[in-house]
Amino acid sequence: MSVDVIEIDRPVPFDVFLQTLSRYDILLNPHPPRPPYLYKSGNKSDAAWMTGVAVVEKPGELLMMMDPTRRSDAIEAHQETIRGWRNAGRSVDALWDAVISEILERRDCGSINY
Repeated sequence: MSVDVIEIDRPVPFDVFLQTLSRYDILLNPHPPRPPYLYKSGNKSDAAWMTGVAVVEKPGELLMMMDPTRRSDAIEAHQETIRGWRNAGRSVDALWDAVISEILERRDCGSINY
C-alpha cells in the first residue's frame, strides 16, 4: 500500500497550497494548542477535505488514514459536514436577512430619516 503524505509549512499562499495538495493523499496539518496556531482557521483543512485529501491533525489519526476505506469514509463525512456548515449562500442569506431586519427596526423606531 502506497500513500503520499505532505506537511505544509506555514504560511503558504492558498493557490500554491491547492496546487501542491492535488498531488497527495493525506495532509499533515497539526494545530498545536499555543499561539499563533491556537487561533488559526480551518480553511486549509476544509479545502483539503473538499478536494478529496484526508487531513491528519493528531499523531494517532495518521495510522487510521492509511487505510483507503477509512480514509474515503472520513473524506465523505467531512465533505458532508463542511457543505452543511460552510455554505456561503446560506451565510450571505442570513446576513442579508439580519441587515434588512435591522433597517426595518430602525425605520420603525424613527432612527432612520429619509
